[in-house]
Formats: sequence, structure tokens, C-alpha cells
Amino acid sequence: MTEEETAVGWLFAWAAGGARPGAGDGPGAAVRRVHEVVSGRLGGETALLRLREEAAAGQPAASEGTRTWLALVLRDALARDHEFAAALRAALADARAESRQAPPAAYEATGNVVHGDAAIQVGPHGYQVNTFGRRR
Repeated sequence: MTEEETAVGWLFAWAAGGARPGAGDGPGAAVRRVHEVVSGRLGGETALLRLREEAAAGQPAASEGTRTWLALVLRDALARDHEFAAALRAALADARAESRQAPPAAYEATGNVVHGDAAIQVGPHGYQVNTFGRRR
């Protein structure tokens, strides 16, 4: 995956709201910095606006066309603006490092129940139900 493609993924995560649990230097701060660096350079670029629109519409990921378009815009900006390139590379490195850190304790599963061919896992952010075998 290229730097541009990685940046597009983090930008979509930011725009969708999944990467901004708090302010300051807490979880999501590195992704916020990726967003700030790119927005500071590209601002009202149509490809970036389209990505935000798709995130606001609740899409699970940016469309292939938007990802490609924004990656090309980023590639051009990185080639032309060396200060932007350095800032984005640093922000991407921080986002990668942040993503490799262990999740906070609040994200750990807090209970498992297995009964027959069904299992339920319950955590602080909802639940997941897995069914094994055929339904009766």
C-alpha cells in the first residue's frame, strides 16, 4: 500500500468519526494530525470533499473512484511540496505507531457465554452474537 493510499484510509476513518474519540494527544490524535496536515494543504480540493461526503453518508469505506482520485491528488501534492511531504510522512508514521498500540482496557470483551451451538460475547460497546451449526 502506498503512502497516499494509507493516508486516504486514515482520512476516511477520521471523516467517518471512527478515529476521534477525544481531543489532545489521546487515542486518535495521530489520525487527527493526518487530517490536519492534509486539510491544511488540500483544503477545498474536490476529491477530499467527496471523501467527506461519502463518510457523512454512512458508507463503510470510500468508493474506489474517490480513493483513486484522492490518492492521485495526494501523490501530486507530495511530489510538488516537500514540506507537506515531510509533515504527512511524520503524521502517517505516528498513526501507524498509534494503531499498533494495545487498545485501552475499555475495549476488552467483558463476558462470554456459550450454550449449545450458540455463543454470545458482550463488551462495553454492544454485543456480538455468533451461532454455530444450523438454526432450529
